[in-house]
Amino acid sequence: MSACSLVSKRHIDISTTILDVHGVGLKNFNKSEWDIIQRLQAIDGNNYLVVLGNKYQSKLLEIIDVSELSKFLGGTCTCADKEGCMISDKDPWNDPKIMRVTFNFVILHSRGLIP
Repeated sequence: MSACSLVSKRHIDISTTILDVHGVGLKNFNKSEWDIIQRLQAIDGNNYLVVLGNKYQSKLLEIIDVSELSKFLGGTCTCADKEGCMISDKDPWNDPKIMRVTFNFVILHSRGLIP
């Protein structure tokens, strides 16, 4: 059971990642960064990846609540209590109680004690 599933009280097995590459050119990458790009391309081939381009806001708001989406992406979240969305790590895995329950679930599941 993931921390997100535990908090939301429903099974969550997907995630959304927003990667803004505006202004990034091929000449900006070194060898280790190229390795990461190649891995991302492999992920693209094995999973469902959507490239939204410039008209991304309406699609993001279909899948992410406006209150959870950063203001600069078209939402209303500013993470004011966390010094801004860009450095915030606002997620349930930062709560030690939730992580303890999640860890215990993983242990019990790995031992075959729960499905």
